[in-house]
Amino acid sequence: MRRVLLAVVLLGISCTNPLCGCTPAPVGVVLRGTLQNAGGDPLGGQRVRSETSLAGCTEFDPSTSVVTAANGSYSLFVIGQVRDSMCVRLFARADTVGATESPVGSVIRTVARPYPYDTLDVPLTLGAVVR
Repeated sequence: MRRVLLAVVLLGISCTNPLCGCTPAPVGVVLRGTLQNAGGDPLGGQRVRSETSLAGCTEFDPSTSVVTAANGSYSLFVIGQVRDSMCVRLFARADTVGATESPVGSVIRTVARPYPYDTLDVPLTLGAVVR
């Protein structure tokens, strides 16, 4: 009985091929950079949040968020279940209750890959015009 259970567990872990009917291995990208204001000053203590679109950059779902370091730097891991590309929108707000959230930068279309994940440098400016 233990051998059968072990075989089922190992088969479930090893199945990453979409043709076998199981969930594909997660893919992702690491976004990192510095959040600054329009004057170029780093903004520490701000929450940077991502939304991802896996279906043609039209419908976005909340993903992950992090708080920027004192020097404005951030590193955000974005994960999905796609094989080619994903779109990411980024937002920033002060990490305080009642703070207003603002979009930062434009929509990023990037390749998402299985581990090891690519790193993409994305400097962000709060208060800049968003396209």
